[in-house]
Amino acid sequence: MDKTAIKNFAIWARNKLKNEIKVRAGFMGITESGIATPLPASTSDIQYFDVASSEPVKLQGREIEMRRRVVSKLEQHAKESGYQTAYDSLIENMASEWFNRLIAIRYMEVNDYFSDGLRMLSSVQAGKQDPDIVSRPFDSDLEFTDAEKIQINDWMDHNKADNLFRFLLLKRCNQLAESLPGLFEVAGDASEFFLRLGFVEKDGFVYKLVHDIDEEDWKDQVQIIGWMYQYYNSEFKDQTFYELKKTKSKVKKEQIAPVTQLFTPDWIVRYMVENSLGRIWLDGHPDKI
Repeated sequence: MDKTAIKNFAIWARNKLKNEIKVRAGFMGITESGIATPLPASTSDIQYFDVASSEPVKLQGREIEMRRRVVSKLEQHAKESGYQTAYDSLIENMASEWFNRLIAIRYMEVNDYFSDGLRMLSSVQAGKQDPDIVSRPFDSDLEFTDAEKIQINDWMDHNKADNLFRFLLLKRCNQLAESLPGLFEVAGDASEFFLRLGFVEKDGFVYKLVHDIDEEDWKDQVQIIGWMYQYYNSEFKDQTFYELKKTKSKVKKEQIAPVTQLFTPDWIVRYMVENSLGRIWLDGHPDKI
């Protein structure tokens, strides 16, 4: 296992995801400086926000409800800890959620855990750019409405592979929520709005996830998820300890998990089990020694 490659990717990925999520939050009128009020032209069906671009950003349909839920949670958190802390936690949590989901999907596809056998982020065919599910969406076990089937065909006819990829990724995440509800979310969750991934750009999360870490490191190596998590939080942990030492302050509630949760390698787990439960069992079964 190339831990250097894993560490480099995980540290890069945290900053990449946070930056992209900040941009997406800005499209909802949520920035470090505060929560924007919809522009006067907004209605109950369409909301407009000035994001300092040539044209206002438009939210409609379920995006408005997503924003309402996000803003409600953000405002509640801000009452308890201040807006800056609440905003930072929102960005950090959304980045962490998507990081964990995507590395789980990568692990599952490499180890052929999907019942339809279609990879979500890559292809079993060497050198092929499009993920297998993007090339063959109707061979998947995902369920589509008639309207969705029409939209999928339209994206395929007009070579809009990234649009199709994002749609299928959310579909897969919603499907996985049935078996892994603590990691994935059902359709309509606000986290859907916070990330717009593609698979083509070489500086993108998906491309680097697939290409920067050797595929062999994912095979029968569930430890890779633990190392990913630890390295993902390494910069945050180091910065937190530096600030604590500098200011002589205490760890905040939102800092506890990333600074205390460390991955335990399998050899340490085996040592602990063999010398605790294993020893107790042997003491109770001397004839087995």
